[in-house]
Amino acid sequence: MKKIKLILYANAVLLCFCFAQCKKTRTTDPIDQLPPATQTGANTFGCLVNGKVYVPKGTSGNGSPNPKKIYDIGLNGLPYLRIDAGQYEQMNQVASFVINIDSLTSTGLHYVYTNKKQIGFGSTLFPNCGTLPADTLQFKIGTITISKHELSQSSGIISGTFNFKLKINNCDTLFFTDGRFDFKL
Repeated sequence: MKKIKLILYANAVLLCFCFAQCKKTRTTDPIDQLPPATQTGANTFGCLVNGKVYVPKGTSGNGSPNPKKIYDIGLNGLPYLRIDAGQYEQMNQVASFVINIDSLTSTGLHYVYTNKKQIGFGSTLFPNCGTLPADTLQFKIGTITISKHELSQSSGIISGTFNFKLKINNCDTLFFTDGRFDFKL
């Protein structure tokens, strides 16, 4: 009888151990919380800002998509891309991210630097750290890599990655890392 009790007890302990191992684990790595870096036209955008996840959320209530992309011909006759990725709480914008790329004709590397009107950012998470894309007084440096630039009528796709930093007066340096976007045109 003692043997049977011992076997039942051992089986119960083993069963509890198995169930404990099957418990889902939550990821704490912020990169795992970003959308995947795809090239399928998934209409996604995300990055880390000083290690914190930044992805678009909510809506302004005006019917615009979030994130929103504009791909059009610029004043110089060459295509440009503008990405607006906002964060909204009850239709009030609490964060804004803008990327502009001029003369976008193919895949490849585009440099971000201070006197180009490419990057705008503002967030309540980083008070007094906002800048507009047209602001050429704040220090900006980094790269945007266009990995897919397909312009067919039926399946136009533009995808890429980015990493850069902003140094704004009266604000710690902001590091934008592991950035990715993927849009259907």
